[in-house]
Amino acid sequence: MKYAKITRLMTALLALALAAPFAAQAAGTASGTSITNTATVVYTVASITQPMVSSGPTGTFVVDTKVNLTVQRVDASYVSTGPSSTQYLTFRVVNNGNLVEDYALQAISAGIADPFGGADNFDATAVQVFVDSNGDGIYTAATDTFTFIDGLATDATATVFIVGNIPVVQVTGDIAAYALLATTHDAGAAGALGALTVETVGAGTLLAVDVVFADAANANVAADTNRDGEASDRGAYRVVAAAITIVKSVATYSDPFNGTTNPKAIPGAVMTYTITVSNAAGGANATNVTVSDNLTGMPATFAAQFGDATDTCGGGQGIVVDADGPGGAAGVCNSNAADADNGSFAANTVTVSGLTINAGTSATVKFQVIVN
Repeated sequence: MKYAKITRLMTALLALALAAPFAAQAAGTASGTSITNTATVVYTVASITQPMVSSGPTGTFVVDTKVNLTVQRVDASYVSTGPSSTQYLTFRVVNNGNLVEDYALQAISAGIADPFGGADNFDATAVQVFVDSNGDGIYTAATDTFTFIDGLATDATATVFIVGNIPVVQVTGDIAAYALLATTHDAGAAGALGALTVETVGAGTLLAVDVVFADAANANVAADTNRDGEASDRGAYRVVAAAITIVKSVATYSDPFNGTTNPKAIPGAVMTYTITVSNAAGGANATNVTVSDNLTGMPATFAAQFGDATDTCGGGQGIVVDADGPGGAAGVCNSNAADADNGSFAANTVTVSGLTINAGTSATVKFQVIVN
């Protein structure tokens, strides 16, 4: 009978213990936490309650370290960039383990396929990895200077940038794919990367802190295997460039004898130069475009002076700009004086500046010279 009572009592105590609430936290109980469990037994003999029997402070163990992290790309698609520019890819690193960790960071290009389905065909130059120091999600060279994650708490996130220079030779549609690989290190002193974290081999030790890797592999990054203390994700640059071409032509506008009817290029004739700058469709808009033409090398038979540049210009003006952006709506005349417009003639050079030439459009500059 007494054994049946003891059994019923222990069953009730176990049910009560299982019903107690547990703390909900993604990382779980902190590594190194010491947990002690004391078992007790209460019983009766001949209907008389006997003194409680306790196991004492036994059943002690220390919670081991679970190493688990994820890396996730922030950019929803390609990061668009022009040639000869510095651009960055953005990632988030999350510590899903139960201990504060440092993380080494590496940008990988070799063998990395474009995550968006295109064809990787170039590498950026001077590629580096930096941690977002102020949490604004924007790479700032003067601020974001740390090259590893220093002491990331459990359940915390760090933003990381892969920063690279795009070569000037790249054209629209070129793609550079990169993976960010984060590797777990023990938390070192502030400002210093700790030692590489090593997983415990063999049987666990109840009273010591063992290390278990719990991260998953990334099949798209060969260096990131299952349970290796590393995590990764991919991003990609795609170049959007302006494809600029320039064509220059000359025509006789008038001569002193024939006027504008079948004019000939004789002394006194007015010659019209036309410069057409085109930006191919499908690329980027070209801004702050400057067109210049130095007349110093022209034969001595040409005077360094302007006549009327036809179209809609009046006397004393000599540069016509037809453009689709700032500095020249269609047919606007720009004087050769310094009068705050964007056309000028100085030091024997025709200059038109401040133009915007959108993709698929062109700008035309006309000016005239008189043959001596």
